[in-house]
Amino acid sequence: MPPYPGQPGQYGGPGYGPAGGPQGPDYGQVAQAQSGLVQIPGVGTVKIATLGSRALARIIDSVILTVVVYILWAVILGGTSAAVTNADGTVSDGAAGGIIGAFFAAFLITVALTIAYEVVLTAVKGQTLGKMMMGIKVVRSGDGQVPGFGPSFMRWLLPIIGALICFVGQILVYLSPLFDSSGRMQGWHDKAANTLVISLR
Repeated sequence: MPPYPGQPGQYGGPGYGPAGGPQGPDYGQVAQAQSGLVQIPGVGTVKIATLGSRALARIIDSVILTVVVYILWAVILGGTSAAVTNADGTVSDGAAGGIIGAFFAAFLITVALTIAYEVVLTAVKGQTLGKMMMGIKVVRSGDGQVPGFGPSFMRWLLPIIGALICFVGQILVYLSPLFDSSGRMQGWHDKAANTLVISLR
């Protein structure tokens, strides 16, 4: 007898669920993600981090980095300026060169510190201090493990490129999870790095 509606066909044809809607891996993943949950192979069902928690983590990280960088620049430039200033308050041409050198040194240290904070912490732990405080974590979408250095660098680089091209570009990158129709809240930087941001709470 031929299969009745809803029964799989004899030749592996697609079936239909009770409501007549399409079934399959992609459909199930989208429906699940839109409920705030997602399946990661080898890990199971995890909760997707909200954009609010991600935004608060970003603000916390920005404040931490700003304070550290401010102290760093104050120490390097303040110390250099005091060392090269004459008793009468003037600065010689050679001393001015020292101040410029200190400026570039502070800039390079700032870049290295930012990469260490944003890239290394994410690569090794999947969390910056802000993400730890908000209880969220960056993982590879394929297996749920920490991203590693390549994906972490990509996640950090894309917003930087957006900021260099046009400041509003960086904001768009951070808001891009809102444009993810799959419901997995993957921003453009997440998709480029094949990562997900999940909630640990």
